[in-house]
Amino acid sequence: MHTTPTAEGGEEEVNIWFGGCVAGIEKAVIAFDYEKQEFREEPLTYTNFLLTDGMGYTVNPLDSEIFEITKEEFEQMLADHLATQAAELEAEKKLREAAEEISTNEETE
Repeated sequence: MHTTPTAEGGEEEVNIWFGGCVAGIEKAVIAFDYEKQEFREEPLTYTNFLLTDGMGYTVNPLDSEIFEITKEEFEQMLADHLATQAAELEAEKKLREAAEEISTNEETE
């Protein structure tokens, strides 16, 4: 869920995944405060999800955790996930086979 401002000045929670597929991420680091005309001690960092339908949503830094990983870390994470999925499918297959064997043995008795 994402909190976004409304035209009336309120806030609305929306699910960004319904708006389109995530096409990219934009990261902005703001070091200058234009209202005070001075540099900030700590720059503000904004992260936006850019969607394929043209929408973009800024991630709330107070309610979100964003981890930046390398391509290699992503590939390892994906490989681990796929290995876990394959192991789960294999376990389900063995359970079905065992259940069928038990059912067959009960029918022959």
